[in-house]
Amino acid sequence: HQAENRIVPLTAWTDMRIGYSRVNNGYFHGIIDDVRIYNRALSNSEISYLYNNLADIIIENYPVESYCSSEDRTLSQYETLDYGKTLHLWGNNWKAIPFPVTISATSVLEFDFNCEVMGEVNGIGLDTQILNINSGRFFNIYGTQTWGIMDYDNQYPGSGWKHYIIPIGRHFTGSFNYITFANDDDAHSQSDISFRNIRIFEPE
Repeated sequence: HQAENRIVPLTAWTDMRIGYSRVNNGYFHGIIDDVRIYNRALSNSEISYLYNNLADIIIENYPVESYCSSEDRTLSQYETLDYGKTLHLWGNNWKAIPFPVTISATSVLEFDFNCEVMGEVNGIGLDTQILNINSGRFFNIYGTQTWGIMDYDNQYPGSGWKHYIIPIGRHFTGSFNYITFANDDDAHSQSDISFRNIRIFEPE
């Protein structure tokens, strides 16, 4: 409760509204996501876990770099959207953001994927360097070519956003320096894809 800095039981009102103030009848201007409702108060350690492990990666907070310069043909054809949570790629490019992370056997990679125009290799992965592409640390989500880890390439329905939860630690473990993205389309340079709400975390 903003005015009195206390928790108001749901029984205090006949309905519950998120992003709306009953005091001044005003609406929150912005984006609210990852709404969770619990039937008990969370402990400090539980709140800390949610904050540190389940927060989406804000892509605009990191420099978007070329992932293998010889493959990154359309250098400037990318943008971040939705307050930095979405990376949009079009043309024929391979990108990476510096994101040091250690993957254990139980680590999870979670994200949403959308494709407007399918390319040859569309996907996401991790790497220790960005000079050369690495098929052993890359998940091919969509595309006409067979390259990378192919366990998830037949799940995309062909249009719209699809949510992915990949048990990345079952495929490989270790320390990595970059999250990598492929929008490969050497033949036509017309592929158009987006990633959003990217998370790498350890399950509770």
